[in-house]
Amino acid sequence: MKGRILGYSDTEYKGVIAGQDGRRYDFVRIDWRGRGEPAPGMDVDFQTDGAKAKDVYAIAAEQPAAPAYTQPAPPYGQSAPGYGQPPYGQPQQPYVPPQQPYAQPPPMMGFGDAIRICFEKYVNFTGRARRAEYWWFYLFTVLVRIVTSILDSAATQGGRFAPFSTLGFLALLLPWLAAWTRRMHDTNRSGFWVLGFCVGLFVLAGSLGVGLAMQEDTHGQGSIVLIGLSSVGFLGVLIWSIVMVCLEGTRGPNRYGPDPLYPQADAEVF
Repeated sequence: MKGRILGYSDTEYKGVIAGQDGRRYDFVRIDWRGRGEPAPGMDVDFQTDGAKAKDVYAIAAEQPAAPAYTQPAPPYGQSAPGYGQPPYGQPQQPYVPPQQPYAQPPPMMGFGDAIRICFEKYVNFTGRARRAEYWWFYLFTVLVRIVTSILDSAATQGGRFAPFSTLGFLALLLPWLAAWTRRMHDTNRSGFWVLGFCVGLFVLAGSLGVGLAMQEDTHGQGSIVLIGLSSVGFLGVLIWSIVMVCLEGTRGPNRYGPDPLYPQADAEVF
């Protein structure tokens, strides 16, 4: 099958190919059979193995055929025969534009694809992540929390100790933060936004806890004010972070890498 390389990482030795069938195929450096190094925008021929590409060869660019100059130049004002015109008496052939196999919209990312990508990039805080990748993985973390909570209730009989929930939280914390950071990169924003949201939510949650403790002890007006401000601030920061991850990524490459939804290699054929 023929295709075009959308992206290739020189550090991870991994790349992605857009095939003529509209699907994307991953490949690694060991599957490269061409000369030199693979590069984005390179036309290739390859074999498919599920969602993987193997035996990837570079296709040499075709050189345009040189025009024939065997006929004498026509008199001034007359067109030469054989230069884009049919012989006299034959109908003009309609112009058929060349096909553009890479102009198809990108395939939808499913639940399993997002989970696989996020675990492959377990602590990878570089690059970009489309919205589907982040939200599918977030749904996966919610489902894991539900399952671990059920297991903790059955194992500890309603006690405060939650071993399964703790293990699940620790196992998914880093890949979730990495996916969140790559989602910010997709909107051309720094990953320090994630740090700011986390610190803000942690401080406001602690302030809310202090206000609740003061309310139980003193029942004063100060604790009510602290609880109200902390609650409004916490809710505001939470909504702000949700809006940020819902924003559309920048079209085309940005300072954090190629566009995961509309690669630059695809845009060149339009």
